[in-house]
Amino acid sequence: MSSEHETELIPGQSKTKQDGESNEVRTLIKNPIPAIKHQKIFHIVLGVALFFFILGLVFLIFGVYSYKKSLCQEDGRSISLNKDQKKFRSFLKDTFNLYHENYPNEAYTDPSLQPRQYFEKFVPYDPSWKSLKSRTDHAIRLQKELKDLDINLSNLRPREKKAYAQLEHFLESIFGNPYDENYYTGDWMLGTNYGCWQRFCELFQPLDKIFQHKKFVPETYNDLNKIVSKLKLFKNSIENYKHNIVLGVRTGMVRPSEVCQNGYDIFVSLSPKVKHLGAKGVLKERYTKTLLDSKYYDKISVKDVEAFKTQHKVKNITEKMSDVLLDYLGKPLHEFIEFLKTNHSRHCVPSSVSSGLANLPLKRVWLDQKETDIETTQKLPTGEILKGAKSYEMILPYFTTTSKYDVSSINSLGETEKQKLYKRIKDIAVQIIKKPEAESIRELKIDLEHPRHFFNTTPIPEEENGQTGGSRCHDMKTARKYCPVRYEAMQAWFEYVQMTMARLHPMLVNMFYQAGDKVTTPNCAIGLRANFNPGLTSHFYTQSDSKCSTQAYYNIPFFTKKPGPKYGIYSVVGHETRPGHHTQSQGFNEHFSSSGNNDVIDWLNTITYYSAFTEGWALYAENPLLAVETDLYKNEPLQEYGMIKWQIWRALRLVVDTGLHFRGMKLNEALKLFAEFAWDETDQSYTDVVRYMGLPGQATSYTIGQLAIIQMRKEVEDALGDEFNEKEFHYIILSQGSAPLQYLQDYTKDFIRCKLKPDSSPDCPSILDPKRANHPKMKSEKIGTDERWEQVRSVLHGRHNKHYH
Repeated sequence: MSSEHETELIPGQSKTKQDGESNEVRTLIKNPIPAIKHQKIFHIVLGVALFFFILGLVFLIFGVYSYKKSLCQEDGRSISLNKDQKKFRSFLKDTFNLYHENYPNEAYTDPSLQPRQYFEKFVPYDPSWKSLKSRTDHAIRLQKELKDLDINLSNLRPREKKAYAQLEHFLESIFGNPYDENYYTGDWMLGTNYGCWQRFCELFQPLDKIFQHKKFVPETYNDLNKIVSKLKLFKNSIENYKHNIVLGVRTGMVRPSEVCQNGYDIFVSLSPKVKHLGAKGVLKERYTKTLLDSKYYDKISVKDVEAFKTQHKVKNITEKMSDVLLDYLGKPLHEFIEFLKTNHSRHCVPSSVSSGLANLPLKRVWLDQKETDIETTQKLPTGEILKGAKSYEMILPYFTTTSKYDVSSINSLGETEKQKLYKRIKDIAVQIIKKPEAESIRELKIDLEHPRHFFNTTPIPEEENGQTGGSRCHDMKTARKYCPVRYEAMQAWFEYVQMTMARLHPMLVNMFYQAGDKVTTPNCAIGLRANFNPGLTSHFYTQSDSKCSTQAYYNIPFFTKKPGPKYGIYSVVGHETRPGHHTQSQGFNEHFSSSGNNDVIDWLNTITYYSAFTEGWALYAENPLLAVETDLYKNEPLQEYGMIKWQIWRALRLVVDTGLHFRGMKLNEALKLFAEFAWDETDQSYTDVVRYMGLPGQATSYTIGQLAIIQMRKEVEDALGDEFNEKEFHYIILSQGSAPLQYLQDYTKDFIRCKLKPDSSPDCPSILDPKRANHPKMKSEKIGTDERWEQVRSVLHGRHNKHYH
């Protein structure tokens, strides 16, 4: 084939054809122009088609992306945040940072810090009034700034809405503290309270958390000197707290003697070796163990060890640590304990003078139960006038978590519930005794004290009671030897509780999801444990962490005047275990506490605690869950009496708490109410009222929370009718964990709306299935490692173990 023909070939045409080529090919070669035109048209069409194909593909990809993005938005995971989301998240991150700036003692609870980092940042808790004022003013300023952001909550996703409600409460309560942290309440001058619900009571906890072989380990000469420097600061913390108490006497802020004694008992129990051995006992406390272990310093070079020994003139590192711990922890701590026992206790007042905040500040200093001529200042150090009733109003919202109630309405609610429930208890008396009402009541009161209703088969010897018994019997081993009557009674009590738990468990199957994606109930078992502190006679629950790495416990008081009673145990067990605290608190830890995001919202959700929901749920578990929805009390009128008695008890708490801290009620007046309406004149009512005296506001949580949950359930049942599912309602409520009641009430309204109209909001999928709001976010939002989060959650969950019956 000639070269001319070669140049006329259609582009791409094969040049291998020889003499056998077809006529068609020859024709094309001889007349190429039409073919080229057709080819160009073909390429144009192909190009246009390809263009539209690519364009369509782009739109398809964009559509899929937008769809996924909308899912992310409905789960609170929006990549492109709206203006209000950006403002809120930025503000929350600033709050996170400011919190840790104000509380360097909490460095080890900052999940963004690794062991060396939180060691470097750690400084012991500072209770000085100037620091308290600074922290309070910071929280108040942040409250105002949050409000000024003017965030439209409808622009926040469900997870963010909850965080917003939590943040409001967190700042209102001065970074989530009911007591001692609000400078303007003045309660920080009162000293340790009932159960030691204060940051000062956790003063030495960081030592046990920071200085561990598997966490921070010193490696250099500088590390050793930093440890010494940080330990020396504990002395300042103790002295500053002591100064606050001295200032309280001059100001007129002093507790009644009963609460002073309880606060002392609980505080010294936190350092039992110092209590029994004096200052040197600090070297045997749990929280100093690692610092005195020579192996803890194995990573330090010989050169640095020798330099440290030379500098401090000691034979080894642990000798220096012992000296520092003794001089800056042991001695000041022992001196403070002696101060509380022999000095400050003399200024505590009779409960006939003051049984709560309402009568504070006192006008004159008291000494040895007598009023002196020395006038008090009745002012804060910066000059503001103190009013105990006003302080109570500032503390109360921490426990109610709702704007629905003020002091007056809480008191009225208690009166209403008291009268309503008292009618039922009178009917039960007639049912049991089968005589006219007055006679039935009189005979039942007598019968309730019969020994058969208690767990001890013989009278309790005097040496097994009070402080004497407490000093001899501090665990089951010593109790078996020195408190044999109480020991046998406790064994019988344990057995009765175990039988009750076994009876309750199958009754709950239809109330909660037991398995699957919506499982609500905890897997962690619950153990029984005796509480050997004579100052704490309330039943209480101790939760475990999400991994159930420690035992969850129902704690039973060892030193009650009479072990028992048996009547009412169904109610108490239901409150503390299933379906009460164990179901709610431990179930949340296992199934809902970790969203997988590990961001600042998770941090806020972990660090906060809401007594109204937690205690309200446990009371809701007693009634209506067990009392109405099961046959637990069928043919058990005495146990039913015990249940109603405890319902009345909680109603009386509303009257008594507001009375003690706002209206000027005294201890003896409160005891008369319990005798008249709960028919109780035992040490139980006495110790409980002392508890209310020492924990302003806490006693209001129970009935307020219970009634709120009942009301939420009623609204859902009324709206959904036959579509109402109890398991689903409990899943929705419990998935929110311990949250402010105000938020939960709004959340259930959203649930109703979405249940009736699933397409009414892009948030409905995550409202109907809360776990959808907990998918991992962008990596840029995550703070800290998974390991650090597990450590932080374990510590903070442990702090929420204030679950009293």
